[in-house]
Amino acid sequence: MDGVTGVAVLDDIVYMVAGMSSKIMCFNVSTHRRLKDMRVQQLRSACDIAACHQTSRLYVADETDQSIWQVDVSSGTCNYTHIILDWDAGVVVWDEVQTCM
Repeated sequence: MDGVTGVAVLDDIVYMVAGMSSKIMCFNVSTHRRLKDMRVQQLRSACDIAACHQTSRLYVADETDQSIWQVDVSSGTCNYTHIILDWDAGVVVWDEVQTCM
């Protein structure tokens, strides 16, 4: 695993991603205690992460295939969708929802 490439905060959790890893590391914002990591199976090279407080979703950029992983953490479980972007053609393709490990 490479160094940390992105950090986002959502509710009371700090989320961190690192290059060449399929894990999203989770920490309590107050105690800094590490929580259970989330694993997005096909995520290969996370280069950044963003959080949306309105939808309780994380967005993880994957440098390898130039795509975005939308991770829904609102229900206490972790579900993710792979979003493939083709900027030249103006196409966005959404894969089916899967559950994090």
